[in-house]
Amino acid sequence: MKHMPFYSQVVNWDDEDSGFPDLEAARQWEPNCCGIACLRMILSYYHADGEAGSTSYWALLQRGLARGAYSERGWIHRGLLEMAGEFGVRGRCHRQADLAQVVAAIRGGSVCIVSVTRYFLGGQPDADGSPLARGGHLVVAYDTLQDAAGVSAIICNHPSSGRPWNKAAWPVEVHQWERSMSGNYIEFFPGQGELSSTTLPSR
Repeated sequence: MKHMPFYSQVVNWDDEDSGFPDLEAARQWEPNCCGIACLRMILSYYHADGEAGSTSYWALLQRGLARGAYSERGWIHRGLLEMAGEFGVRGRCHRQADLAQVVAAIRGGSVCIVSVTRYFLGGQPDADGSPLARGGHLVVAYDTLQDAAGVSAIICNHPSSGRPWNKAAWPVEVHQWERSMSGNYIEFFPGQGELSSTTLPSR
């Protein structure tokens, strides 16, 4: 299995100094930073975080805001891809894709930021009884599990602003992906200096 660093949306998660200036800023952005958490995982995985302080939570958030990578609807895939490119990590945005394409990318060695329903609850009833729509939250998908019938689960890191839902190396069954995936994802190509298990960050 690949070794994927985990970062949370929670400010100062796991005793990290996230660099936020005050509690007000943390409360404003913590619920809205799945994209930044995922990007931090990608940069750490590809060992592209050597510039001192540049990939801290607050610094990377400010970098994204300055380049217009965030809108009222959330993090813009193209913006996140361009931010990764600033650190030398190459990739490609995909739209209206199916799960088979994500699986093929992962099995080809890529790592993907994928748009899914939070907690993979797509199709489940919301508080008002209406079904939860696909997409709206970002996770890092990086490996698969297989049984006799084929791929049974995709392994992902699921960041959250709710501590119980911070899940690293979460094997999510294919049917949960199919009802939750929006069809949009960012593929980051292999061979860009992936970390080995011996150099994996502790956080």
